[in-house]
Amino acid sequence: MTEIVGIFLLRNEDVFIEQCVRNVVEFCDRIIVADNYSTDNTWPILKSLSREFPKIEASRIRHPQESHDLIAGLAGSDTWVFGVDGDEIYDPVGLKRFRSML
Repeated sequence: MTEIVGIFLLRNEDVFIEQCVRNVVEFCDRIIVADNYSTDNTWPILKSLSREFPKIEASRIRHPQESHDLIAGLAGSDTWVFGVDGDEIYDPVGLKRFRSML
């Protein structure tokens, strides 16, 4: 079965990030979050979410290019990488339907 991995590259997204993550958490088998040293509350929110949902792997990066290293091991595998912006709000019901079609 295809694994769905959500990846977020974030910087200062504290307004929407919690709702954004909650809306995709059931859709994704894993969620990889790369925070580019946010100066707002993004990082504390992510740490809290990662404690609540063990499938969330949150790390801090110094340069956006480092996010590629976090998913490099997925290349060539039966994995669908779902890139999500920190201010995108998806419909969890629609994602559930979409997942059944994958």
